[in-house]
Amino acid sequence: MSTVFASPGMTLDGFVAGPNARPGNPLGDGGLRIHEWVEDVETWRERQSVTGGTGTGGDQDDGVVRETFERAGAYVMGRRMFAEGEVGWPDPPPFRAPVFVLTHTPREPWVRQGGTTFHFVTEGPGSPKVTHVRYRITSSEARAGQGKARQGKARQGKAIHDHEHGKGTAA
Repeated sequence: MSTVFASPGMTLDGFVAGPNARPGNPLGDGGLRIHEWVEDVETWRERQSVTGGTGTGGDQDDGVVRETFERAGAYVMGRRMFAEGEVGWPDPPPFRAPVFVLTHTPREPWVRQGGTTFHFVTEGPGSPKVTHVRYRITSSEARAGQGKARQGKARQGKAIHDHEHGKGTAA
């Protein structure tokens, strides 16, 4: 079985987003400030199809972002994270790997450029579809999305095996 890891951007007091998060207001009111550090990182900008950046490929922040993308062979996220990003992610999206969206709403897979296909998982843990998802990511590690509630439930159910904290630099 593959390892599922989480590496959320988080304030010192435990926030990963601001209030009123929704499509059109990604990460909620003031939530983008939590992640400002990554905007100038070369690897992040490349994955977002933005040129430039201050990362040199050798600085600590760029190394953290590059290592996280290299480690993830698949991504798991909730419906809210997907809904917020669906309108804002470039094509190709930054994932460049399969993305499994946990949702109650059935939807056909959404194929994007760069190797990203969003698969919508509506069944519970013992279902054939979830077994198929596990099989698809067995040879790699899967990164769990940013949602604090989803990560909390996943940690309680032992679905997240590695929860990283404090690898980047602080401003």
